[in-house]
Amino acid sequence: MKTKTAIVLSLVTLIGAVAANAAPHPFLKTRAKYRDTSKPSAVATVGKTTLMARALVNADGTADLQLTTGTFEPAVSYGNIDKVQIKSKSFNTINDNQLKNNGTYAINLKAVNRGQTIDVKAHVSGITGRNVDVVDLTETAKLRPDPRVVTVNVPANVMVDTPVIIDATVREANGDVGTRCDCELRVDGTRVDVARGIWVDAGGVVSCSFRHTFASVGAKSVEVALTAAEPFDYNGGNNAATARVGVNAPQAVSLPMPRWSAFATETEHEYEYYAEASWGYRNYQWVGGWENVTGFTASWSNDNLDLSTLRVSYVEKSDGNTIVDLREMELIRNDRAYEGRSPGVQCMVAVTDLITMLYCQAPEHKSSGPGDPARPAWLNAQFLRRSGDVTYFSSEWGKPTPDAPEGDYVKNDSGTNTYGQWVRLGSEMELEVELADATRSYSENPRFTLVTERRDWDDLWRCWNEYWCGEAKMRGWIKDGRAGAGY
Repeated sequence: MKTKTAIVLSLVTLIGAVAANAAPHPFLKTRAKYRDTSKPSAVATVGKTTLMARALVNADGTADLQLTTGTFEPAVSYGNIDKVQIKSKSFNTINDNQLKNNGTYAINLKAVNRGQTIDVKAHVSGITGRNVDVVDLTETAKLRPDPRVVTVNVPANVMVDTPVIIDATVREANGDVGTRCDCELRVDGTRVDVARGIWVDAGGVVSCSFRHTFASVGAKSVEVALTAAEPFDYNGGNNAATARVGVNAPQAVSLPMPRWSAFATETEHEYEYYAEASWGYRNYQWVGGWENVTGFTASWSNDNLDLSTLRVSYVEKSDGNTIVDLREMELIRNDRAYEGRSPGVQCMVAVTDLITMLYCQAPEHKSSGPGDPARPAWLNAQFLRRSGDVTYFSSEWGKPTPDAPEGDYVKNDSGTNTYGQWVRLGSEMELEVELADATRSYSENPRFTLVTERRDWDDLWRCWNEYWCGEAKMRGWIKDGRAGAGY
């Protein structure tokens, strides 16, 4: 008997250039799933009685079998499940009688693996008068969802009292069942923001986007964590990722664009699962996906731009091929998140297909005495090309566009192309960034090389119980490049 698992990571990106002058993308309700390719739960109906069964396999080789006379999402049930009989090849028949449960039932089953069939017979009362309906169905076991935080994307250095985009890439790694969870932002261990109830489809990739203002200078630990997963998580050890951020005070420097940084990273992953059991059972599964992010941030001192005539453009190229071409993006005034944090801060936001842009500035601040240091006028611009199928915006974002309530999401495609079609990044990245008003312009053209890193991981042969044994292998390639000036 043998179980084999192989995971391959390699390189991907998206296809085609986003059209110039792209308008903000319409926002959609988080409670409406952007897509659901989860393997379905077994359902059977007798008369007016419907029974649904879901068997989810845990990391220890057991499985949790759930029954309901209604639905799992939302959690609704009817009548009562009086008796249950459960059969499968890897365990003895289970008979559970004289039950009182309001139409739901749950049991942990030993020695169940992905793709194994489980036969259920249930006696249900309280739905069709005094009748007891007997419902038979067969459920196929699926792996629990494994949502994991792959990366946390935040500039390595930021200014104090300046709103910052913090973005996390989240992937469901097992490929059988999607999950809902909360995506939390923590700074030095304290939760400061959250995107609630995000949906990650089976095998899908999404982004959580946060906006945070650091109130003090110094080194900060930024963590994004997934909590309250439903169905709950296959592996709780990969639900968080961290990054370090240096928070600095504005400096009185007059050079054009004296402080900027840029980065690009991409990953391709493939998961193959082979299983064999002692009674001849065999199963094969394949899951593929990807992550891809590019970012740019810059700050200037001793200047502010005229927001009424502000123009912003962002172009991204790889080996001369244009990936994103956004010129004079439509901007929305947004000051909601900054009241009482830094005097005079004004911000503009653009949320388009793929790109989130946040521009903020503040006038010169003169000292009023000890403890109130003087600060030069400053401006700060941030661009982030988001990863995954959709991006969920946290409560701190408020309303980036007039029709975007808190907690909603935006699809990361132009409506004509599927986000994530495989056109690889080359060896060189080039960005063209410009911010201007009616009288002056700031621009930068960073170029940097992408470096590929290979990763290998092995989980040698082991047995979970007398029925199932196996091993796991992962090979990985991650392409990453960064550039900076003045930090």
